[in-house]
Amino acid sequence: MPVTGRTERKREQRRNDILKAAEKLFFSRGYDEVSMDSIAREIDLGRSTLYIYFENKEELFFAIVLRGAIILNFLIKDEIKEGKTAVKKLSGFQKAYYKFSRVYPGYLQAFNYFFSGRFDFYGVDADIDSRSPEREIDGDYCETCKKQVDGGYFDIQVPKLSVTGYIKEILKVRKETLEMLRDSIELGISEGTIRSDMNPTELIVLMMIIMGGIDNMSPDLKDMLDSDGISNEKFLGDIWNFVALMVSR
Repeated sequence: MPVTGRTERKREQRRNDILKAAEKLFFSRGYDEVSMDSIAREIDLGRSTLYIYFENKEELFFAIVLRGAIILNFLIKDEIKEGKTAVKKLSGFQKAYYKFSRVYPGYLQAFNYFFSGRFDFYGVDADIDSRSPEREIDGDYCETCKKQVDGGYFDIQVPKLSVTGYIKEILKVRKETLEMLRDSIELGISEGTIRSDMNPTELIVLMMIIMGGIDNMSPDLKDMLDSDGISNEKFLGDIWNFVALMVSR
């Protein structure tokens, strides 16, 4: 192997090691309790070396959020494509989201924090021109990610982007996820299984608010469910049944 190839592979491995160390800290402590210094100590790197790979803490965190967004997106795709009707597709969405929350709770936590209002990214355009130098996520990359997700592989390689580039890619993946949900709802309206007077946008927002609310449920409400023997899985399923009753014909 040429020297340049070996050097690039070592650099990519070091970058992935940094991401794994940062994930461990972000997932256990939360974003605000982690510093670049603590990440450097975790992986036994000099602070100046860390900045060679990542410009700042936001860039590192956003790379991790993008990894989680990609995983969730592929889980939803796999579940939805199996459904032939809107009811089956929406049920697939619920199953994928539940699997994501159980198998990848740290990514879900990071994903929710990204959209909590903590970061000022509203107004950033997610529709990136394919010729843009920041548009580094192409079809081949996505196919590689899919194989990794199918294999239960956590360490999806995230391309090097700027802070703005990561924001755009996260929003683009999120937009694709919401469009899959919209298509399923519109299919239900055309099938006659979802009320025709339902506004798909309002229903999407309601469903995402419900999902976000469940993920960030306060301890006293969790205690109420526990005291009645209601598991998270049962509660999530019941909530989806409530929504289905509300919107079905």
